Amino acid sequence: MLTECLGKEFYSKKVYPYPLKLHGFESEKELEAQLNTASESAYFIPGNGPNYSVKIGRIKMSDKEVQKNF
Repeated sequence: MLTECLGKEFYSKKVYPYPLKLHGFESEKELEAQLNTASESAYFIPGNGPNYSVKIGRIKMSDKEVQKNF
């Protein structure tokens, strides 16, 4: 159903929507924390094969940043 709304181009680039809770927060800081957590995380969608990989960092990141992502 979501594929029909977003279009096949959205999914052909392997960009998937990330589910977020945007209501029920008592303060703006809680919402901001939720959005920051989502922007800093990896959303894993398994494929059809037996092997999977997830990027947890980039070359320019420090060791501590990669450890935090992991």
